[in-house]
Amino acid sequence: MKKVLALVMALVLVLSLVACGGSGKSKEEMLADAQTLAVNSFFDEIIDNTARAQNNYENGTYLIWGHIDDIKSNYCVMSTYSSLCSFKVYLPKDELLELNRDDVIEVVGRITKISKSILSISIVVKDAYFVTDEYEIKNANVDDIIYSRITMEYECKIDDENFGTITISTGKITNAQWNKNNGNNFKVSASGKLKYDSDHGITMDDNNFTISEK
Repeated sequence: MKKVLALVMALVLVLSLVACGGSGKSKEEMLADAQTLAVNSFFDEIIDNTARAQNNYENGTYLIWGHIDDIKSNYCVMSTYSSLCSFKVYLPKDELLELNRDDVIEVVGRITKISKSILSISIVVKDAYFVTDEYEIKNANVDDIIYSRITMEYECKIDDENFGTITISTGKITNAQWNKNNGNNFKVSASGKLKYDSDHGITMDDNNFTISEK
């Protein structure tokens, strides 16, 4: 009788886990399965045909970048370049405690629900983990340059599918480097923490910055 009871209890536990939809995967397993979410095409698909987007994306595992708009007891609300779209990301409690509003972070998680109303798009991401707040750009072409030999300030704006535009600023470029890479004909590489504010959007600070010829 005890064995039967134990078997029934185990079966109930398994069924409850299935009902909750938990993947039970570790962070490493999630990362091994994940694809990077290309937000531009993702949003376009939802707007064009929500049913098809649900079929294509729900229950898939993705790496998602965004800035934090709010932090609740068991999830955070993230958005990307579009304020009309929000991600409700369920993270472990210890990871939520380390986050702050307006942090720009990458998470890995499973998209479980996509919904669209007249004014907004909402995506639920479960079984999620924090991945990084460090962003890296390799060999990107410069789109826009502001340069002053007096203040040694340099700024370039680099289009990124997940953010729209990221601005990188540094005071580390020398005249010799600038002369060698005369004009706009060069590439930039940088890494650092991203930050967000309503006036400037997403920018990178604490960056490691290099330039090289195309």
